[in-house]
Amino acid sequence: MAYDKNINIQTWVESNPVAGNLNFLAPSQFVFTMQSLPTVAFTCQTANIPNISVGQATQYARVKDTPVPGDTLVFGDLMITFLVDEDMLNYKALYTWMRSMSGDIDTREYDTFINSQAAHPTAASKTIKPIAPAMSDATMSITDSNNQANVEIRFKDLFPTSLEALQFDITDTSMPYLTASCSFAFSFYDIVKL
Repeated sequence: MAYDKNINIQTWVESNPVAGNLNFLAPSQFVFTMQSLPTVAFTCQTANIPNISVGQATQYARVKDTPVPGDTLVFGDLMITFLVDEDMLNYKALYTWMRSMSGDIDTREYDTFINSQAAHPTAASKTIKPIAPAMSDATMSITDSNNQANVEIRFKDLFPTSLEALQFDITDTSMPYLTASCSFAFSFYDIVKL
């Protein structure tokens, strides 16, 4: 990009979109929902917007090699930490999802899981099953300073890859509630201003 001598602090301030809203993003104002588990509550303690990176290629030259942008995006994992309810419904929902989609323990579970996905909301028709029945879309809704949904991070084709262990400890007398962590892989995400 060429140097532009017409850009100075005054023109930058006038054209900067941040100047219109000086409220900053609070890390504690978000809600996480999944399309395939609409009745399961995830009282998230932490969540992340995964990293994104693009590869690079090198354009070789006699004098100096020059890096140029690559053509493949790579997304990191989505990770959430949530409070486990006393009936373990949210933990069990993820456990069942992972167990069913793998078919590793009982192939009948996998068949039942695949056949139950025909009525899944993303299916084009009731008789045609989705291409990837083990995947779901998810949304992280981020609220503004007035607690109104402001931005949505929409994850496409998400599925769990890791569900961390629950650690019970009888010696801890402070009575902290159990949390669980789960990692998800996905195709991509969109950032949508509401």
